Amino acid sequence: MSQASIWKRKRICSNFSEYCRESSGGDASLKILLTVSGIPAKLRQPNFSTAHGSPFGRDSPNNFAEAGLSLSPEYSMARKRSRRSRTDSAPTPKPAGCAPIGPPRLDKYSALLSRFYENLTILHAYDPVRGDHTREKREKGSKGFLTDLAFLCEYEKGGNACTGLGLQDFDGSFIYWVAANSDPKKKIAPFLKSVLDDLRGISHIPPDGREARQELLLIRCIEYAHRKVQQLRGLLLRNISECLSRVQNPGLAEWLQGFQQVSEHVALCKLAYELRKAHEVKQLELMAREPTYYRSPEDRKSPFLRVKHYIGRLSHYPRVVMRLIEELPLVEELVSFHIRVESIPVSKCAIPPPVDNLTTLNGICNRMVHDQTDPWLPELKIEFERYGMLQRILKSQEDPIVPRVHAEIQVLDFFYSQGLKWAYGNKFVGCSKSACFCCQLYFRYHPARPIELQSHRKIWLAWGPISLEMGANDPGFVQQREILQKIIHEIRKDILNQIQDRRGPHTWHEDTRTGITSSMHSEENQSVHETTTAAKGLRAGRFTDKGSSMRSGNSKDTDQ
Repeated sequence: MSQASIWKRKRICSNFSEYCRESSGGDASLKILLTVSGIPAKLRQPNFSTAHGSPFGRDSPNNFAEAGLSLSPEYSMARKRSRRSRTDSAPTPKPAGCAPIGPPRLDKYSALLSRFYENLTILHAYDPVRGDHTREKREKGSKGFLTDLAFLCEYEKGGNACTGLGLQDFDGSFIYWVAANSDPKKKIAPFLKSVLDDLRGISHIPPDGREARQELLLIRCIEYAHRKVQQLRGLLLRNISECLSRVQNPGLAEWLQGFQQVSEHVALCKLAYELRKAHEVKQLELMAREPTYYRSPEDRKSPFLRVKHYIGRLSHYPRVVMRLIEELPLVEELVSFHIRVESIPVSKCAIPPPVDNLTTLNGICNRMVHDQTDPWLPELKIEFERYGMLQRILKSQEDPIVPRVHAEIQVLDFFYSQGLKWAYGNKFVGCSKSACFCCQLYFRYHPARPIELQSHRKIWLAWGPISLEMGANDPGFVQQREILQKIIHEIRKDILNQIQDRRGPHTWHEDTRTGITSSMHSEENQSVHETTTAAKGLRAGRFTDKGSSMRSGNSKDTDQ
């Protein structure tokens, strides 16, 4: 037999095997008997259908003969019936779950990204919230210091200004490496340097003389985050209006209206800080649980809880500034003259590759359950078909979301790739907000073994790893493949567990923590006292625009 015939035989058998494995279901089944070199071998595929066309591409029966292969009579008869049916009737539609969009993906890097985004889309479709916030445990010292600084650096809501900070020990000095979802060099890095300079100046002042400088620092931080505070204020007032349309308690209504009277941002943040422990905040929490105050089952979260949440977020500015100054003795060397602030260039994100002809309902399920004899596989196919999972994945290609590398991932990978020395040996990244579900897993499985971040455990489809310019030939491919494969394994396990346990979606929650713990309400006398004091301040005009002693002379009110 010639070398060409041997090669053609291998190609035909390979194409047939691949086709049978990924082919979708159909009604007209065939059982084909191939005889190769006189040795019969039955290749049975119950779901193999002529509706898909020939699995052998351009290989006709004549090509089979040239390759030394013979077809069974069953296949020849089926082929004739297929020809007659095509001439006598309309073309047979492709069965559900078949999406022959492109050739199978052979590039290892593209295949890895495809499987990751495929599983991420499926998990997000079932439940984008993977659980409650992880337990908050703030540590004093460099870790808490970095987290508080990162919070102040975030100047607007959303993902663009999300900030990550890493601290490098460089020959006895310290370098703050700052990353963000957008370029941190223009706005974030200069602001961070100025805050560190202010803290260094305050550290030389006796504690009893720091109040004026603390006030100035608070004003500057809130003015820097003017856009974010304005957004929080708008959300607070919107939900207060919703609460006032439902509440019947005159005292609580008057208390809520007090926030509507304050438009100046610094005054509003300080008012929120003073009232965060008020008895009325506990009332809001109790009313949020009372079905009487539900407007409709579609309310994802009660406006009463939202009001509490936004009060907590606004109160975080005075709390963070106060905490940074109080803890200066613990981190004095971190604000010394021997510090620098450097920006990490924004990392290019890996883009989801287009789907291929293996992106079928059968293909998705087979990749989810590697053991094809698993009795759970048929039920999984029914479940995915009921959810329209294939259509969801295909739609994600029609209207793609441009992913980006989150700031904490940029810091971690930058330190690891550059071989930088973490200060105090703490492989810790300070972040302006809790990490998402994918960032949490990325840190967990990263070879650097960093300290795992606190997480809100929600999934963002716009999450992605750093793009590798050389693909599978890139020096970082092996590392990224190992991390993503472990993340894919966790995602698949979550999907199967949720389906098998018949578990509904988790309770929705905000990405950020409220910052008001239940322990704050235990000191009832103190809460009542602070409520009374703040109420007197409202009546006296201390927190209004005209009467506020905290208003900066050059601050601008965007509400005017």
